[in-house]
Amino acid sequence: MNTIWMIHCACGAGLATSLIMQLNAEKALLKLNRNDIKVTHSAAESIREEGADIFVVGRDLAYRFKHFPRVIVINQIMSFDEIYEKLKIALSQTSDTFWIEDNL
Repeated sequence: MNTIWMIHCACGAGLATSLIMQLNAEKALLKLNRNDIKVTHSAAESIREEGADIFVVGRDLAYRFKHFPRVIVINQIMSFDEIYEKLKIALSQTSDTFWIEDNL
């Protein structure tokens, strides 16, 4: 898998939900000792596939990202544990494409 430099969190408006996911992702990356990865957030409409290495989205917007190569779908936006576990899985992938969605 290519080196991961950027994770982008997206929600419908690019405000609260994506910011919560960004803050949880940053906290998870610290716990995973990955301070080399930047996390950003915005509205889903403004995202391009080449804009990040991994995209984190809520279940309600997952359909918009079906064609993206590396996606993590979050079921419970407020859950640090869910984003931590899914990022841990994503960062251990050896493939250049993955879709991580199931509840853990």
